[in-house]
Amino acid sequence: MKVLTSIPAARFEKYGAEFPEDWEVSRLPAPFTLDDVKAAGDADFVFIGSVEAFTGEMMDVLPSLKMIHTEGVGFDKVDVAAAKQRNIPVCNNRAVNNGAVAEHTVGLMLASLRRIPQNMKQLKKDGFVKTKKDFLAQGENEIAGKKVGFVGFGAIGKEAARRLQNFDVEILYYDAFRPSEEVEKQYNASYRELDDLCKEADIISIHVPVLPSTVNMFNKERFAMMKKTALLVNTARGEIVDNEALAQALETDEIYGAALDVVSPEPMPEDHIFFRLSDHAAEKLIITTHVGGVTNEAFERMLKNGIANMQRVAAGQEALNIVNK
Repeated sequence: MKVLTSIPAARFEKYGAEFPEDWEVSRLPAPFTLDDVKAAGDADFVFIGSVEAFTGEMMDVLPSLKMIHTEGVGFDKVDVAAAKQRNIPVCNNRAVNNGAVAEHTVGLMLASLRRIPQNMKQLKKDGFVKTKKDFLAQGENEIAGKKVGFVGFGAIGKEAARRLQNFDVEILYYDAFRPSEEVEKQYNASYRELDDLCKEADIISIHVPVLPSTVNMFNKERFAMMKKTALLVNTARGEIVDNEALAQALETDEIYGAALDVVSPEPMPEDHIFFRLSDHAAEKLIITTHVGGVTNEAFERMLKNGIANMQRVAAGQEALNIVNK
């Protein structure tokens, strides 16, 4: 079997993920082009990063292709319709980093409420005594007693809710597909319509996919609904939040703050609006570089699960996690 991959060899080595000894592995640059795929020769499997495009034209130059596998959960850069037309399964690592993203979500909540990054930044600038005095004057917030509202209550939302069970919070949620009462009881979660959730929640955590109906879901009107003490957390996709509206909400103290692991666009250009906030607004914003799901443990699972899935197909079995079945 021959594998064509854009994932660096060093990553496989770091996480102890190995292809069968008799398999041939060819490397693609990242990002890669149609010419790069042609130059690599035919392959049975393609194993690529979740943000790398793979087109129908690329599939056509690989007549032996049996499966396209993405490293992570995302697969939107692969032309899944073209693959389906060619009877090529496209697979992802569904759910492989749900727990990691859920942990990051809770971490952003705690870091924002306790203003941990701001404390460290001021400590380096003003020293211990002044920083402590300022923070005592400004105050911090506990998560206990807060109403945490999940917008989207799929796998990651549920994992985050489960991790919050012992924090003495009230769980609210909105989802286009409401689960059963048994699921609600399992996570001690109460359903709300989206606008009602925005008005009631102290913390709003976003966990919906990018769809025409969710782009800029959090806009000027939704921020106006939220409490002035509300915190917005986004570990889903940056396109769900209207950048201009969020910047304005932070500048005018319309909400307490925001913690984002995702922004639009990525990577952020140097003139991004979030880099042009006033000092006052910038103090209320935490941004991490879309790293919620890329823990060491998650990477190891991604690589080993991907290889195992290829071995299934090579042995004549159906692949797991087919997204274009």
